[in-house]
Amino acid sequence: MSDLLSTKTTIMVIPGFHKNILRILSLQNGLKLNAELSKIKKCQGHKKCINSISACTTNTSGQSFDFISGSDDCNVNFYDFRSKLSVGNTVFQYPVTSVEVGRSDTTKAYIGSLDGRIYVLDVRKNTNSNTMQNDSATTSLSNNVVDIYQGHGNIITGLAVSFDGNYLLSNSLDNTLRIWDIRPYFSSASALSGNMNNNNNNGNINRNIKTLTGHRHGNDKNLLRCGWSGDDRLVSCGSADHIVHIWDTQTGEELYALPGHKGTINEVVFHPSSNESIVASCSSDRTIILGELV
Repeated sequence: MSDLLSTKTTIMVIPGFHKNILRILSLQNGLKLNAELSKIKKCQGHKKCINSISACTTNTSGQSFDFISGSDDCNVNFYDFRSKLSVGNTVFQYPVTSVEVGRSDTTKAYIGSLDGRIYVLDVRKNTNSNTMQNDSATTSLSNNVVDIYQGHGNIITGLAVSFDGNYLLSNSLDNTLRIWDIRPYFSSASALSGNMNNNNNNGNINRNIKTLTGHRHGNDKNLLRCGWSGDDRLVSCGSADHIVHIWDTQTGEELYALPGHKGTINEVVFHPSSNESIVASCSSDRTIILGELV
């Protein structure tokens, strides 16, 4: 299994490991231990391994898709739960390693690529709600990329938008974890003040406001994911050194380095409630460890 997500409608979307088909399952009794699963449909459209999926967390007027997926076939596909076929797609030059739909602004999607760049797409130009046939609507890359975030020196392995929708977290094989200000009106008065100067090579504003280090990637080059705590105060990511690294987003200081795993940590998630200081980490050692931050 390369990625998994659940929505408020208790639908789970699971791309199988090294598979090009998305499987949608329904949780009959809600999100409970040993809940019975029933398969709804298989979503087709990719020709190579699917690396990442992301669902819309809010409904936007005129929105014609429910989730997106990125694949080694260099495509980002857009899907509606009512259809097995994609309702639109965008083709990139390099394989897509991570995708993330905006939270407060679902008209934007953030695409991590093999070239180390993060592409910001205007999804209103990517989908066609009337396209429900075998050939999905393909959109030219130049028509819908509204920004490109540059700064990473290697493959993007994970992306995550903060719960308030104002910041993007990115992990990369260059062994850095970066925070980007994705608000429409970006200014140096950001609450997460940091690297606020200079433009990038494209002449766009450099939105990279913090760069965090301490974790590392291994020779296995797994797509190590990253994530935010429920109050956006903490961030974490996967690491090949078997340690769960947790940073403070305000100061950039590493607050925790938690041992326990015997293999590469692929992802770390926080309890969704800001009142619960609990983290879960999954590893290539085939274990999931729950820990409490004290």
